[in-house]
Amino acid sequence: MSKTLTEIEKKTRRAVLSYAFWRWENAVIIGGTILLVFFSVEPFAGWPAWAWPAIGGVTLLIMVISTVTDATIRARMRQTFLQEHYNLHAIQTPVLRNEVEKALSSQLRLHAYVQNVSDPTLRPALDEAMAQIVQWVRASYELARRLNAYHHDPLWEQERVTLPQELETLRARRKYENNPEVKQQLDNVIDSKQKQWEIFKALHDRIKQAELQLGRSSANLAVLEKQLQAMKPNDVHQGTMRRLQASLKEQFSGLNSLITSIDEIYAYRGGEHNSF
Repeated sequence: MSKTLTEIEKKTRRAVLSYAFWRWENAVIIGGTILLVFFSVEPFAGWPAWAWPAIGGVTLLIMVISTVTDATIRARMRQTFLQEHYNLHAIQTPVLRNEVEKALSSQLRLHAYVQNVSDPTLRPALDEAMAQIVQWVRASYELARRLNAYHHDPLWEQERVTLPQELETLRARRKYENNPEVKQQLDNVIDSKQKQWEIFKALHDRIKQAELQLGRSSANLAVLEKQLQAMKPNDVHQGTMRRLQASLKEQFSGLNSLITSIDEIYAYRGGEHNSF
């Protein structure tokens, strides 16, 4: 099981427990109870002295229990810790960040589900599947980082506009150039610019492919989440789990292949672009 997810779950439990005791509503309850006791407020004759402390204590206990068991609060804090770990704020493109957040949410839900499975046949298979899912989600995050870097790299946008214009100008100049040496120099420059343009087009095509793949990936993970939660012990022996694990491996391989190809294009383009 992922150490990262386990640590995030521990942080979440501690944060929820701390919030349950220190939320501002508790201070209001305690302060109100103290004031009611201090001023001896009696709604009716014979109101017992212990009534307000008892009511305040019960109300406080209800507030703490409701906070600890509130799934929304737990999910919000878990998401906060997850964003801090993966630094999702660095992914400035909302669509990309949203895809990664969906994948991370599926991963966390599955992690919580698997933690509650005790069947000796099913649990090891689910643990193995979770290890693959952690790799899958990490690859989704890394791919989103590269896509985000591309969309916020002004040099690529500049080359998209200027390279075709420069090539057109250079070819027009060569057409009317008579000096052989100048022609050779122009040929070298044109060849270099053409290679840059081909690199840009290759990266642009790969980026479009990666964006589609990232969207499909988070959707596929959501489907797989339901399939894993519906798994029964006999499914392990019937090959259902093996097919799901093969699908997990295929998803990770596809994402990793795109990451590698994008990195290779960036590396070939030059170190000033390779900021991963």
